Amino acid sequence: MVKLKEIKNKRKALRHLQFVEKKQIDPFTILEDRLDNAKRELVYWFNKSLDNEKKIKQLEQNLQRMTQARTDYEYMLKQERQQTNELTKQLTIMRDLLS
Repeated sequence: MVKLKEIKNKRKALRHLQFVEKKQIDPFTILEDRLDNAKRELVYWFNKSLDNEKKIKQLEQNLQRMTQARTDYEYMLKQERQQTNELTKQLTIMRDLLS
């Protein structure tokens, strides 16, 4: 019984010591930890912003290329339609001459 009481008292004293140690945490260390966390978060969001800017530039370049290709294809289509119309006119003239 006596040994059991001693063990209980030691555990109680140990818990009390741990509780007191937790209470005596320096406020500067808490603030420094918060500052470090804020710095890490700032770096994260800064890098995220840089990545997004790179993606935006790449998308703008792709858009310019696609726009240029579209105008080129529209021009080519217009030329092909004109050529088709001319060939159709020549074909009708040839048919008229043969008939």
